Amino acid sequence: MRPRALLLASSVPCLLLLGGCGNQRQQPSDLGRVSAGKAFLAYVNPKAGVSFGYPQGWTVTRGRAPLLARIEQGNALASIYLYRRTDLAVDPAGIEAARGRLLASLRRRAPSFRVSGTEITELNGTPAVEIRGSGRVGSRRVRTLSVHVYKPDGEYVVDAYAAPAAYEKADKVAFQPLLQTLRVRNPFAGGDRRLMPELPEVETIRRQLDPELRGRAIRELEILDPRWSRPLPPEQVAGAVQGRRITGLERRGKYLLLRLDGGQILVMHLRMTGNLVLVGPEDEERSERFLRARLLLDDGSELRFADARRFGEGFVLDERDLEERFQGRLGVEPLSEEFTPERLGELAAGRTAPLKSFLLNQAGIAGIGNIYADEALFRARLHPLSPAGSMREPHLEALHEGIVEALLAGIEWGGASIDDYRDATGAEGSMQDEFLVHTREGKPCFECGTPIRRIVRRRPLDLLLPARPGAAQAPPPRGAQKAARPPLIGTGARGRVAEPLPSGDGGASCPSA
Repeated sequence: MRPRALLLASSVPCLLLLGGCGNQRQQPSDLGRVSAGKAFLAYVNPKAGVSFGYPQGWTVTRGRAPLLARIEQGNALASIYLYRRTDLAVDPAGIEAARGRLLASLRRRAPSFRVSGTEITELNGTPAVEIRGSGRVGSRRVRTLSVHVYKPDGEYVVDAYAAPAAYEKADKVAFQPLLQTLRVRNPFAGGDRRLMPELPEVETIRRQLDPELRGRAIRELEILDPRWSRPLPPEQVAGAVQGRRITGLERRGKYLLLRLDGGQILVMHLRMTGNLVLVGPEDEERSERFLRARLLLDDGSELRFADARRFGEGFVLDERDLEERFQGRLGVEPLSEEFTPERLGELAAGRTAPLKSFLLNQAGIAGIGNIYADEALFRARLHPLSPAGSMREPHLEALHEGIVEALLAGIEWGGASIDDYRDATGAEGSMQDEFLVHTREGKPCFECGTPIRRIVRRRPLDLLLPARPGAAQAPPPRGAQKAARPPLIGTGARGRVAEPLPSGDGGASCPSA
């Protein structure tokens, strides 16, 4: 089923309004195909503010509060709970504290439960804590996945488990698709609006550090903040890398992968405020605010990880564990040969999510965040609220080009230093001076002169659009002079798709950001 074109004049949310609620089986919807060959159904509960997709062949039932719904097949099961709470501090520090409470509660209530991994992450733009492990349900041995999603007035919990032999399949066909399609409102709306470094910022750091670190041996990893290596104790992570020689520094999405001889990989994520700075022997006395960890190298230099908000993390994996960790979470690399307009079309096929939400989903395209989603959509002249699945060949080609152009521009200018980002030398990037739309609310569009405005949906997305005609046009940033392209508008039996912002009061005839 082709998604309907977005009706911009409508105030009704377009997300998953395809059927009833409760324990009735839903009809196949526009939700899309999250796993190849598996048609998905939609479960919607507007009262609880939750919706998700599940595969055909699984049974879905609605429970009594706090249980919202449950999907199951054979010996695999996933449950979604909602706990109404007012004591949650839904900010970075509060979520870190919540992770600590969850782990302490697990150790107290289930001493035999083994935690294999935990991280603070995002679920469709909403902060979450993920815990993986193994334990027992009754007399059965199971592998488990628990994801806690936080919003100002409550906590959504997804608890999933399956027998060890069946877990990988259940995780691929049901658990990860459920998490990818689960929708809750973003609790950061109107609160902390710090931006996480995206692909260009992380790639800038990688390119600076790789030639400097390659071939160096690690004398010692000193972890000054135990949170950096959670759930593993600092001495365990430090011991795994001590004496190892660095064979290269790679990037996957927003992660940095420091490859070591012997097959070990030190994986690091900057999160919101993390910075990696290389300090030479001559600058050893240089102080670093918010220092959380440092790698002491054999030539006397140090690689320092500083992080004001303490969300950044580091952990050690081998190649097999790395692939398992990223499977289903990180999609195609947008600067790789694998990323083509055809591949983009495969990812977007059948998706009703707005284009910006589609770009922010790391399981589809890895490394894009708010900054480069805005910049890419503006370059492609596609409306951020158009359904991703409504794109046709010209739109796919334009969006592919826009994504690649925006990311390469970010790398060329050394990343964007809007908040805390600094490169590996401690210097600010310059991409913030080259933005076409991002952070330019109220300023004139470089192509039509109309002021850029922000539109906010009920599930907040920051969308930057030209607002009204008649404003004077400011000179574009360096490299922004381009021949104008006509807006890309497709037509068909179901009407217009991939629309630009319509003209009239509160709009403009210029295509959107």
